[in-house]
Amino acid sequence: MIVTGDMVSKGKPDPESFLLAASKIKVSPEDCLVIEDGISGMKAAKTAGMYCIGLVKDKKAVYPTKNLVTSLFEVTSEYISNLKN
Repeated sequence: MIVTGDMVSKGKPDPESFLLAASKIKVSPEDCLVIEDGISGMKAAKTAGMYCIGLVKDKKAVYPTKNLVTSLFEVTSEYISNLKN
């Protein structure tokens, strides 16, 4: 499912784009997982009530999610099972 900025009236950090995507695939927001590399996207995912993994360069910096990785190789099934919301 692709949702682009021209499909919503408000951009990130508003959760509208994530909520639209969830609606289109008929999945409730609390059952969604967003992997985001931008702070505004992380905020949008959290506001939407979705799980969020921040793909970041520095885990020591402050981000709006507790779930941080520096590589997608870190996102294993075990990691996903232990996500914090």
